[in-house]
Amino acid sequence: MNLACQDDGVAADRYYTLQRFFLSRFHPDWRLDAPTADQVAREFVASEDSEYVSRVMRELRELLDEGLPEDQLHELLTRDYSLFFDPWKREVTMEEWLRDLLRSLESVQ
Repeated sequence: MNLACQDDGVAADRYYTLQRFFLSRFHPDWRLDAPTADQVAREFVASEDSEYVSRVMRELRELLDEGLPEDQLHELLTRDYSLFFDPWKREVTMEEWLRDLLRSLESVQ
């Protein structure tokens, strides 16, 4: 099943745990909690149940394996999954940023 946005603009809820992670860790004021995504990953792994961390990483891998075009991936995460960080503003693709985030999570787990 492709994760493409449906006609009504709502993304399939296939990656619910990942969306929960973004909502709780990359909210509008996330930089007050941690200055970098790497630090967010470290604090997340240190403070959450290992099963939850594993589900986030699994869903992140699955999302990356979807191979969505960059513009679709960007829209999905910033609009539908409420990611309050836009790597494009730093001239980084969403895919690159997600892969870096996954590496950060894997390195501290």
